[in-house]
Amino acid sequence: MESAGMNRSGDLSIIKKEIHGLKLAFVSLNDVDMKIDISKVEQEFKKLKKDDYLITVNVHW
Repeated sequence: MESAGMNRSGDLSIIKKEIHGLKLAFVSLNDVDMKIDISKVEQEFKKLKKDDYLITVNVHW
């Protein structure tokens, strides 16, 4: 997918983009194969918020 210019996401993956000066973070979480580590997710969200990212979350369970 990456070779075609597409981003992929999975268990706690974060894709960061800046579009027209707007910092976007696309966060994907997967609770199907393994339990989501909430403390790790919280840490990542704090980092993104500190860096002024607008966060979009996709959860698969």
